[in-house]
Amino acid sequence: MSLIKFTLRDKIVYNQATSQKFGWTPQMFGASNFDEELINKIEQFQKDNRLDIDGLCGEFTYKKLHTEYEAKVELAKHQLQNKVCVQETKKENYIDVGWKDKKVKIEWDKFVGLTDVGNLSLPSLTYKTVNYERKPNLMVLHHDACLSSKSCHDVLLRRGLSVQFCICNDGTIYQLTPLNVSAQHAGFVNMQSVGVEVSNAVELKYQGHYKIKGFGERPIIKQFHCHNKNYGDVLGLYSIQKEALRVLVKTICEYYSIPLECPLDKDGNLLMDVSKDVQDKKYKGCVMHWHIDQKKWDCSGLDLVNMLKEIKEGK
Repeated sequence: MSLIKFTLRDKIVYNQATSQKFGWTPQMFGASNFDEELINKIEQFQKDNRLDIDGLCGEFTYKKLHTEYEAKVELAKHQLQNKVCVQETKKENYIDVGWKDKKVKIEWDKFVGLTDVGNLSLPSLTYKTVNYERKPNLMVLHHDACLSSKSCHDVLLRRGLSVQFCICNDGTIYQLTPLNVSAQHAGFVNMQSVGVEVSNAVELKYQGHYKIKGFGERPIIKQFHCHNKNYGDVLGLYSIQKEALRVLVKTICEYYSIPLECPLDKDGNLLMDVSKDVQDKKYKGCVMHWHIDQKKWDCSGLDLVNMLKEIKEGK
């Protein structure tokens, strides 16, 4: 898009169209109409949030806007809630495979399936169904840049995207689609992968939101670098989220015989890019989103090497 020359009129028409598609308004940027003032406001918002600056509210700008606007609304209402996710349950929990009534038991109490009360299941229009038993060989890990899994679900729904699982701030795992579908979360690897969004708004300015909600402070990752870009200090993941992710990765990898491996160099350090190997179907295992897309930097704050080691050691 950055290679296309947009006139002022083009930008106004584009923003009107995405406003209708995603449900945002000029007021959310501090403007009153679809005009040059709005474009300037969007450009400033993009600059403040380390996005490409073009004055167009596309899907990435909207995702950031949704998170920021939600935080402002909740802070303004002073909604001091203890949890945004469901409370812990004590039942046996099963992941829905979506193929011949197959299910996979998961040893995690905070699990919300596709038909459970409080579920975040997505409609079939957000993913691609297949008429055979899928055999994924990758797990792709994301942070959602949202304030909660419910927020992530809403953004995915509006964008027509999907992912198999979300992990909320309190460690609740939500299943959003059956396993045996191609969720739309990571481009060319969708068909061969299982995707997980771990809730984390990432930016330090949201630390106060998490405290007000009763989750406590998130750890801070100092000077996070990805693909030779410095993102500065960012929020990390809660310990309970890492525990939930560890259980989920173990469960899915065992079921599909996905190797408990991640991309490493000869010295045992995490590689940054395996997109070509993945595209050529030479790589199988667990990857971050930034392993397969140079523009991404999720899942920041996750020590993937150590997590997989802990799974192997039975911790």
